[in-house]
Amino acid sequence: MKKGLILALVLAIVAGGSLWAEQPKAPEPLMGPGDLALSVGLGYGFFWGAIDVSGGAEFILGKFVIADILPLTYGAAVKASLYSWTGGFGSDYVDTYLGGGAFATLHLGFKDLII
Repeated sequence: MKKGLILALVLAIVAGGSLWAEQPKAPEPLMGPGDLALSVGLGYGFFWGAIDVSGGAEFILGKFVIADILPLTYGAAVKASLYSWTGGFGSDYVDTYLGGGAFATLHLGFKDLII
């Protein structure tokens, strides 16, 4: 009976101590609200001589955390691309396209996992 009472008392002290222990915080995302990401791309198609030049920008608007373990950030982005293609094999045929778009983004990333 005494052993059971001592064991219960020890377990109560150990379990009660965990109530005051520091709780882990949610992981931080790689990019936070207010961050701006810029991108530039350059491509070349060897077979037809296609050239692609692109650029874009993304602005992170906010973040939220699901169940204190999944940090998500959302933002808005724009991208533009210039693509030029020649007929190849000595042809004078040339196509050139200019395109662009705006879109919403959603990122899942853990800054704490980066070594």
